[in-house]
Amino acid sequence: MQKPVVNIITTLIFSTIFLNSLSAQSYNSIFLSDTKINPADSNKIFFTFDNTNFIKDNEYFNKIVEGYTFIGFFTNQKITYFPSKNIKIEGGVHLLKYSGLNKFTQIKPIFTFQYQHKDLSLLLGTIYGTLNHNLPEPVFSYENYFTNNIENGMQVLLNKTYLKSDTWLNWEQFILPSDTIQEKLTFGSSNLFFLSDTSNTIMLTIPLQVLIDHTGGQSTNTNSNIQTLVNSDFGFNIKYKVLSKSIKSI
Repeated sequence: MQKPVVNIITTLIFSTIFLNSLSAQSYNSIFLSDTKINPADSNKIFFTFDNTNFIKDNEYFNKIVEGYTFIGFFTNQKITYFPSKNIKIEGGVHLLKYSGLNKFTQIKPIFTFQYQHKDLSLLLGTIYGTLNHNLPEPVFSYENYFTNNIENGMQVLLNKTYLKSDTWLNWEQFILPSDTIQEKLTFGSSNLFFLSDTSNTIMLTIPLQVLIDHTGGQSTNTNSNIQTLVNSDFGFNIKYKVLSKSIKSI
């Protein structure tokens, strides 16, 4: 039986000024997915092959964190069908391989059902994960894009003129009764409130985000503790548009 212990750790990160708005161009914007359904794609079928090759050397040589190096590639092969102007069905496979290993580290199926109504999207199955959540690095490591690119569960997306919201549940490990492992899941909500029009010279936004990581389960046969970790951040962003060819905004 599990010990009835819950560890809750909360981290608050305050920010006042960012050089890049979360909704604008950033150095990782090329890794983001197009989350909207185009009505013009109704009754069409597409095949997509995505490939990312990466190398990241984290040899810190200190006592804070142990150094490591990521080198390899991953591919996502997907077939996408739009049966109507507001429904998307997608299936495929994700392959992750690190250089120096003969076998693939991850072979995961991809299946997504997405329903879109105006500014609201509902997803079941494989969701728009990792960097698409627009979480800051201290809350959610950008390396997850390479090491854990696929997230499965459910997701609600809202894109209004005054609010951009992403709320999701990523079910990472499922258990059956009497399993000797614990279930693992992550719940998150990433919200950006716009206090001024995005076309203004000065744009004001408020980010409000939370990430909850849970390890536990009621029917598991283990003595491990139940653990819930909570990370959250909020702040105030000021973005000033500069009329310059070399600098777009501050």
